[in-house]
Formats: sequence, structure tokens, C-alpha cells
Amino acid sequence: MGTAAQLIIESEAVSPAARQTAVRTPHLRRVPPPSHRVDEPAVEARPAPLPVPATVVRLPAGADRIDLRILRTLQRCGRISYQKLGEEVHLSPTAVFERVKRLEREGFILGYEARLDAAKLGSGGTMYIEVRLERACIGAMQRFNDAVRACPDVMECHLVAGDCDYLMKIRLADDHVMDDPLPASIRALPGVREMRGFGVKTGLKQERSLSF
Repeated sequence: MGTAAQLIIESEAVSPAARQTAVRTPHLRRVPPPSHRVDEPAVEARPAPLPVPATVVRLPAGADRIDLRILRTLQRCGRISYQKLGEEVHLSPTAVFERVKRLEREGFILGYEARLDAAKLGSGGTMYIEVRLERACIGAMQRFNDAVRACPDVMECHLVAGDCDYLMKIRLADDHVMDDPLPASIRALPGVREMRGFGVKTGLKQERSLSF
């Protein structure tokens, strides 16, 4: 039997000369081919990137993530007790009370109110009104702004960019017919050149809570 450095060929078809050459040939360990080309640098395995969250919360100045959790909870239930609110955000009632008072002082919380059913109170109708002023000067706009703030029939009013100057939202009594003229208080607003109203037939969504 040959040594470990010899290659033994068992085939009968090999000639004696080839057999003698093969016996004298040192055994060569087979090396697998490289997995990449020599002229190309090897690519290092990198970990998969972490998934990016769908919503990135930007913390406002003066508030942290616990404050945001408190604000979300108070939006959902403004009458929650400090004991229960502390359990929601994992703070003691005293600590959460101090945070709520600070959020009130800093203007994050503007107030607390009850949401009423307008239909049960006889004011289920809604109308949006485009308003164009006779003159878009500072004096005319200021008089209109003061009158709108004092008008109880106006729910919202915004100075907008576009074809009109203001966009208002008002409530109408249930017995109000959409084809009827606008309420007298709205007609009496000063400096108005034209009004165009749009009565709401069906409200698809009415959400007052902020999303953050």
C-alpha cells in the first residue's frame, strides 16, 4: 500500500507508464473555486435596514412623549380623573396633575367642553358660505372680522386664498329650508359684496380631535 502522499489509481485501463507517473505524483488537495471574481472586491454582508415607522412624531417645544399621551387621552375623554389618567401614562396622580396644569399654562390645552347633539337641540342643518367683500382693505376686513366674532350664528370663519375672501360655517334650524334666504344675522355682516351658500345634505365625517 502506498503512502498518504501517493495517488492510487485503481482503474485497469490506465497504462503502466501512466500508473508509475501517477504513483510518483504527490497528492494535491482540491481547493474549491472562489465564490467571486478575482478582479471584483468582496461584498461585505450588511444587516437589513430597520423598517421606517409609518408616522414620525415630531415633539413640539416644551412637551415630551408623556405629554403627548396625556393630550391624546384628554382628547378622548376630557372628564377622566387624575387617578385614571396617571394609570394610562404610568405616572402618579400628583405627577400627572402637575403635567396637565403645565400644559394648560403653556397653551397646549385651550379648554374643556361637552360635545352636544345639534339635531336634538333643533340645529341639525349646516351651511358653508363663500364671502366676497366690496373692498379688501384693512379697515373693511377689520370691521367684518369684528362682526363675525360677535355673531352667534357663525360657527367658523376663515380668511382664505382663492376666488373668495372668507369661508364661513353656520348652523341652521331644522325647519330652515335650503332655498330660503340666509339668516338675517349673516345678511347684516358689513362690507359684503357677495355671498354664496352651500347647504350640507349629509355629514360624512366630523372629527374635532387632532391626529398626532
